[in-house]
Amino acid sequence: MVNLGTPCDLGGNDLPPNTPPVSHDEPDGTGPSWHPFKSRAQFELADFIFHRDQMSGGRIDELMDILATMDEGGTPPFSNHKELYSLIEFKSNYQTQISRTSLTMPHVKCLARTTNAFGQIL
Repeated sequence: MVNLGTPCDLGGNDLPPNTPPVSHDEPDGTGPSWHPFKSRAQFELADFIFHRDQMSGGRIDELMDILATMDEGGTPPFSNHKELYSLIEFKSNYQTQISRTSLTMPHVKCLARTTNAFGQIL
């Protein structure tokens, strides 16, 4: 008998009770995939600028100029707003932008996952 709604791993195997959510790490176990972003920090900055603050392109460029002066190599997280937008667009093209998904099917072990446009589990 299948217990519908039981959390499972990426292979569909039931997880023990109170197990934390399944990670979306790289298949080789090297850690989370932030692709196309270089790091979690760059991803979170993009999320803050684009989604939470909804900063204009001109302000993004100004912020990147400021952040470049703070970096020893003079490199900002994004060269300008166009680079940021292209990374977000790239990521968005590979994500289903559904705020909630739920299915009821016999013989299915995994819970439906809710994700944002960046693929983070909500």
